[in-house]
Amino acid sequence: MLRNIFGGALNTKHQVSLFRKIVIFIFLTSPQVAYSEVLSAKGFINFSTAFRKQNSALEQKTLPDGITKNRLNNTQSIGNDSQIFLSATEKLENGSKYGATAKTEFNFNSDGRNENPNLDQIFTFVEGDFGKFDLGNNQAVNQKMKSGPTRFARAAGGINGKYLEQINLPMLAGSGTAPHFILLAQSPIGHGGYAKSFYQADSAKYSGFNRSQFRALKDDSFDGVEDATKLSYYSPRMSGIQLGLSYAPSSSNIGFTKQIAQDLDSNSIKDIFSFGANYSEDFDNLGLEVSATAEKGKSKNSQRSDLSAYDLGTSLSYFGFTLGGSYGSWGSSLQPVEGAYAKNNNTNYRTLGIAYRFGPVATSITSLNTSFQKNNYSAISFGVDYKLTRSLMPYLELTKFSFDPANQGIQGNRGYVFLAGALYSF
Repeated sequence: MLRNIFGGALNTKHQVSLFRKIVIFIFLTSPQVAYSEVLSAKGFINFSTAFRKQNSALEQKTLPDGITKNRLNNTQSIGNDSQIFLSATEKLENGSKYGATAKTEFNFNSDGRNENPNLDQIFTFVEGDFGKFDLGNNQAVNQKMKSGPTRFARAAGGINGKYLEQINLPMLAGSGTAPHFILLAQSPIGHGGYAKSFYQADSAKYSGFNRSQFRALKDDSFDGVEDATKLSYYSPRMSGIQLGLSYAPSSSNIGFTKQIAQDLDSNSIKDIFSFGANYSEDFDNLGLEVSATAEKGKSKNSQRSDLSAYDLGTSLSYFGFTLGGSYGSWGSSLQPVEGAYAKNNNTNYRTLGIAYRFGPVATSITSLNTSFQKNNYSAISFGVDYKLTRSLMPYLELTKFSFDPANQGIQGNRGYVFLAGALYSF
């Protein structure tokens, strides 16, 4: 099949040569090594200082359950999150290219929630006039083709959620069920497989959310389930329109990738199809982008509903200004088929945002409102950054958040997070 796509150019010799280059590249990448045009490394290093204010009950040394150590009991912290993309690409005589990409992450935090270096994504690709194919542990097309405020938020990413690693979720003062929340403008897969909580549903077991969660700068999803092994196809863009399709046999096939904000209440899903349609066009000084994305899958647990979710987004840009919004619905995806939360279809998120850029200065205001099983969450974020050099960008960001649990016996959490940082890109 690959022989037909590339007109006979992709033979065994090419494959062996590319594999050798990838191996050499992984072991020899360092600032002292000179890369050829086939081998490349890019990424960023983000240093940030955080100042946070939460409800007093969630600022004590021990969380309200009386057991869990609160790693966020201080009002400030410092941290670093870094990502490096290693790529090996071979260009063919007909203009097509193929290769492999690996994404690694390195994170630490003064709160003691350090995360070991991990391999987040690894995939191969082929690209040409026919479009692009991806195969491996990578995001699906519906996540990559979305439009809206999450795409143009400035500073640390606003509602994309860098601030989330600085706050605690509401929890009970004893054992029992705790509320789940949608924290990102994401479909269930991009949200880690389900809404987030401190507890597994109907159990006093703790999730790893506030023990190991890390949010990379501008990253708009929870890693793990989204990186399940899949095949994706992106069509060429014609008349401003691009289409995409992904298929993942199982959400459990995440390979070596790291799951962030892992929830013990996760769901196993099979035969996951993701769809994307995106329109982008410039009309003189007016830019328009519209997207429609969706994902469907079958729950392996007969006590859970199947996956069916969609997202609609748009943005309009004019002379440095960008205005946009999005709406996403989970329906009853992956929720219990019986009980209090059965047939709860009012599960959704809404975003709005505006951004402005003038020379090296850029700023944005983005907002997020979500509802899951009548547990409401909202956040509004203001950010500003300054392009000091080609590689260095200092930024400031202030985010106000609010958890409103449906159960009045559970204390919510309200407050703000202020981030000051510097992003170095290479």
